[in-house]
Amino acid sequence: MQVNYFEHEVVFQQKIMLKSVGPVTVTGILGYGACNDRRCNPPEDVAFSIAVK
Repeated sequence: MQVNYFEHEVVFQQKIMLKSVGPVTVTGILGYGACNDRRCNPPEDVAFSIAVK
């Protein structure tokens, strides 16, 4: 099976359009998993919150 992977560090970016003027908070959940050449850890979800001015 062909699997895409990243080593050490990766940055994902997402453009957003704000519907209101002024500061807002963007919230979400990031889901990820980590594997090596022998096994994979169970997937995890991490909530985040980012203030946007």
